[in-house]
Amino acid sequence: MQRFFVSLLRVLLWLSLGALPSLLFFFWIERNCALPWLPIQWGWPWMDFSESSLAFKSFWNVSLILLFGLIHSACAQKPFGALLRRAAIPLSWDRTLYWAITGVTCLGVMGFWQSTGVILWAVPLSAF
Repeated sequence: MQRFFVSLLRVLLWLSLGALPSLLFFFWIERNCALPWLPIQWGWPWMDFSESSLAFKSFWNVSLILLFGLIHSACAQKPFGALLRRAAIPLSWDRTLYWAITGVTCLGVMGFWQSTGVILWAVPLSAF
């Protein structure tokens, strides 16, 4: 019975910290890096550089993407799994923790992203 609850906990963590933030990230990208239905009371984005230059905002955003890529790639490597083993975390939790860390990092990218107002591409739905 305990094994069932541990498996259930892993699935809930995977869904809440991995799958849902990843889906939210795809919606965010599709909405030109904005979530207009998110309440302004949540303070989205978490930092406001609206008075900053386009160059600074672009540098900031590229830094966020690079940090995400670094964390995402580091967690996918074997040394990360070895680190988990030394911390006495079972092998079965590897993918769950990978998804959770990736999801939380996605939320960080979205939360700290600074809108530049520049649209790099647009595909109108009428084209399909």
